[in-house]
Amino acid sequence: IYNYTMITPTYREHIAVGFSYNDPPNKVKRMLLDAVAGSDQILASPPPSVLTVSYDDSSIGYELVVYVKEYRSPFSRMQLRDEILTRIYYGAQRTGINIPFPIRTLYHFDGERPDPKGKQQEIAGYLQPNFYFATLDTVVLEHVAGVATVQTYGRHEIVVTAGRPAAALFVIVRGRAELSALDAEGDAQTVDRLGTGDIFGESVLLGNRPSTMTLTALEDLTVVRIPSAVINEVVERNPRFALALDELVEERLRIVRALREKEPSVSPAAMADTMPAKDNLSANGRVS
Repeated sequence: IYNYTMITPTYREHIAVGFSYNDPPNKVKRMLLDAVAGSDQILASPPPSVLTVSYDDSSIGYELVVYVKEYRSPFSRMQLRDEILTRIYYGAQRTGINIPFPIRTLYHFDGERPDPKGKQQEIAGYLQPNFYFATLDTVVLEHVAGVATVQTYGRHEIVVTAGRPAAALFVIVRGRAELSALDAEGDAQTVDRLGTGDIFGESVLLGNRPSTMTLTALEDLTVVRIPSAVINEVVERNPRFALALDELVEERLRIVRALREKEPSVSPAAMADTMPAKDNLSANGRVS
C-alpha cells in the first residue's frame, strides 16, 4: 500500500521505455525530455530526468522520472501515463528513433525501395500552392523540398516555445494549432488559430532571437519542417519571398506588443483578424 499524500503532495512517476541499439542514448534522452516539456501535469521543478537502466535483448532500457504536484486518484495517474506515453510515441516518430519489438524479428523485403525523389515531390506538392512559396521558381522549391521533413505532433504538444529560438519554419499540412503569447501580467493568451496552409516559425528571420509566441497542436498536427539555414538562404536570394515573410514577422510582432501593452481597444481575437495571412489566404494557402 502506498500513501501518495503523506509529507508532501508532490509525487514522482517512473516511466520505463525501451529503444533501439541503433539510437544513441543521449539522443534518446533529449527526445524523452523534449516530449514531456510543456505538459500541464508535470512540474518543471524538480525537473524531469532520464536514466539509462539496462541493455536488454532487443532494446536499451530507459527510465523517465517526472514529478507531479499532487496525487488525486489511480485514474488520474493512468491519465498522466497516457499523456506521457503518447507524447513519447510522437517524439520518437519525429526524431527517427525506433521503438523495437520485444523479440528478434527478421523481415524479408520483397517490394519497391523507398524513393527519396517521391518524398521530395510530396513535400513540394505541399509547398507549391502556398501563398509564400508560390513566389519561388521550381528549382528553388525543389531544393527546399529536398531538405525539408514531414513531422507529426500529437494533441497538446508544443511545436515552438516562446522564449526559445525557432530552429525551423513550419508549414501546416493537416490539423489545427493554437498560437499564444504572454500578456502584460505574464499570462498566456490565445491570439490565433492556425490550420492547413498557415506557417509559423518566421522568427528564424530574426537570427538567434527567441520566438515571441508558442504554437500548440490542438489535434494531431502534420507539418513540413524547413531548417532555418535553408529559409535564410532562400530569403537572401528571393526578394518577393523575403518581403512576404517580413510582413508576417512585423504583423505578429505587432500583435505581441499590443498584447503586452494591454491596449484596451484591441482583443487578441481582433488582433488575429488583422493578420494578412488570414485575410488573404484560403485554407490551403492560396490567395482568396
